[in-house]
Amino acid sequence: SPISSGIIGGFDLVKAIEAVYIIIDERYN
Repeated sequence: SPISSGIIGGFDLVKAIEAVYIIIDERYN
C-alpha cells in the first residue's frame, strides 16, 4: 500500500542520513 511503502521509504532516508553522519564522523576522528 502507499502508506507502507512511504514508511519503508522513510526508513531508507533515515539510514542514508545515518550513513552520511558515520562517514563524516569517521573523517573528523
